[in-house]
Amino acid sequence: MKWFSRPGTRASRIVLGSVLAVLALLPIRLRATDALDVDIERFARYLDALRVQAKIPGLSAPILQDGPVRWEQGFGDADVEHQIAATPDTPYRLGGLTQMFSAMLALQCEEIGKLDIDVPIAYYSAAIPEATARVRHVLTHTSQGTPGAVFAFSLARFATLTNVVETCDDQPFRQAVARRLLDRLAMRATTPGEDLASPDPAALTGFDGDTIARYQNVLARVATGYTLQADGRVRPAPATPNDLNASVGLVSTVRDLAQFERALGDGTIISAAAVARAWQPATGSSGILPAGLGWFSQSIDGVRVVWQFGQWNQHAALYMTLPDRHTTLIVLANSAELNARFALDKGDLAASPFAKLFLRVFA
Repeated sequence: MKWFSRPGTRASRIVLGSVLAVLALLPIRLRATDALDVDIERFARYLDALRVQAKIPGLSAPILQDGPVRWEQGFGDADVEHQIAATPDTPYRLGGLTQMFSAMLALQCEEIGKLDIDVPIAYYSAAIPEATARVRHVLTHTSQGTPGAVFAFSLARFATLTNVVETCDDQPFRQAVARRLLDRLAMRATTPGEDLASPDPAALTGFDGDTIARYQNVLARVATGYTLQADGRVRPAPATPNDLNASVGLVSTVRDLAQFERALGDGTIISAAAVARAWQPATGSSGILPAGLGWFSQSIDGVRVVWQFGQWNQHAALYMTLPDRHTTLIVLANSAELNARFALDKGDLAASPFAKLFLRVFA
């Protein structure tokens, strides 16, 4: 299959559309275990085809169903120049996927009685000018204008939850993430901040030598980020290390994220009731909005989908779960092309051909 010429061109839309047109003809339906395996194999082929069409050098993904990982695979290269293949153990920058972790920390605080998400965010931060904006509104991206009325995605506003978690936990946000989530869930290939690769003593405070060495080993293996140029060529893109806040900064692998997904399902992080609340979409002045507490939540062709996306330093992430089918797909890539052209910050997952493939096969 040929590469398309550049993002957004008519040629790219035609080729990508041809992949989706073939998907529409697939007679796919989940039946028994052997049929599920066939469907997963078919899904993997078309996922790789979409990767190639989008000119994404490397991509890693697992599928979980009813808890266990049913399939995992890497496609393409984590580092093209050094011919390092992408695998389920390849670390990627998560970008906005970090929001899910922050939301779970806030809801942990609420469950133990140390936080009320309906208190004003001004109690924790002066960065949001709306006087009536509450922690809940920041979690649902509804803090702008008349708080609670409309959805307006803002990572900068979501970052104010850093102070909320720190106040609740009485320790730096980085350490709260590491101790209350990463260590607890044995996510040993996840680092709380890209800046841990640097010798800055402030970034390393609170961690012992073995833990720092482990974090730095993960960061040394992070997939090289690539950008698709206007001439259609894919080139390595320089990355600036970023610290960690409630919006961005985590680095992880799909295997570690599968650990996170399983913990959501078995009540290790927060109760099932709290997860259900997090996944309940907010209601605003125009009706149901696309976001819950740290997650997007919508119905696509009658199928309930809970999801989140990330994009940072030419890496991209897409996390999608079908609660009624107990099926989850996680995709990490070393190119923004996984999400860049689909305006996912508007809250509509149906714009993504990667999501359409997942829904076509498993919904």
